[in-house]
Amino acid sequence: MANFPLIGPSYTSQSINVECQKSVNFYPELVESQRGKNIIALYPTPGLATFCTLSGSSVRAIHSLTYGAAERVFAVSGTDFVEMLSGGTTTVRGTVANDGLPAAIASSQNQLVIISGGTAYYFTPATNTFAAIAGMLGTPFQTTFIDG
Repeated sequence: MANFPLIGPSYTSQSINVECQKSVNFYPELVESQRGKNIIALYPTPGLATFCTLSGSSVRAIHSLTYGAAERVFAVSGTDFVEMLSGGTTTVRGTVANDGLPAAIASSQNQLVIISGGTAYYFTPATNTFAAIAGMLGTPFQTTFIDG
């Protein structure tokens, strides 16, 4: 059987057009006897644990917001707009359209804008108010926040 050297260096050049490799959450371990099937093995990073489980079929966006003294984390998972709380629990804050594509979230200090399934929504952290934005011209697909 042929031996394919699949484990090698992980390196990103100054220009990703030249070289772009990245090993995430794995570390290499040398086989000390040098008699194994390979001389290096990749093992997953120990100590990782599930923080929370979201109800949707896939996570389509995630966004953190510093609101007052608290860091709040939000996600779009399937049709749910969810807040992930510090204890690993979640609270569904609203329902969004799901076209299976990535969603987008941007925020100021007072509101979040969520784009999902060609519909725009807003969320106000002070009151936990969630609603669709009415009267949009066209079909939104991305969002950003510009301070000023």
